[in-house]
Amino acid sequence: MTEPGLLYLHTWLDPEVDERFSSWCDAHHAEHLTVPGFRRVRRGKLVASEAGDPPRFLTVYDLDDVGVLHSDGYEAYRQRSSGLPADLAPELRFARSEGTEVGRFGPDGRLEVDDALVEGGPALLTLFLAAERPAGQSLAVLDDIDDVAAAVAATDGIGLVRRISTANGDHVLLAEVTGSRPIDPSALPRPGAATPDEAWGLYELEHTATP
Repeated sequence: MTEPGLLYLHTWLDPEVDERFSSWCDAHHAEHLTVPGFRRVRRGKLVASEAGDPPRFLTVYDLDDVGVLHSDGYEAYRQRSSGLPADLAPELRFARSEGTEVGRFGPDGRLEVDDALVEGGPALLTLFLAAERPAGQSLAVLDDIDDVAAAVAATDGIGLVRRISTANGDHVLLAEVTGSRPIDPSALPRPGAATPDEAWGLYELEHTATP
């Protein structure tokens, strides 16, 4: 089994652009889902974060594996896609990451990673961790990240937490919010090496689609 892949898009924009951006995104997501290996897209709008400059929107594509992003099918999509409209381009700022799921945690601890599409709920929690850490601490940092993932997965209202290793060596924790209980991102644990900008963000899902 190949490890599942994910593509993340963080988007910063002013609230007055929300409606135009979301309308364009729905069609853009549908284009992506025609590419073999794209399994699902979910787009969420920021509810709360303690980060200084959290992205207003989070888009997560579930993939068969990250190789999908380097396939002939994806290149054909890029050639035919109309891309971001010219009138929206100056209004937005993007950050893109791709990664592989390397860890999965439930209420009872670590789980096997498999290729089943993870069932979610009404919201997502995400924590993006930059790779630049003090020399010699990489293994300790990974253990710390796993401990945090396990603690969050045991939180009431969380289904499971996935740890994603990105192409440039960063790490993402993605938690599935499955209950209606309010989640306070600032109350959740973070790895000890996390910086103030590496904070949990809570995103309410406003669009989900599959091929």
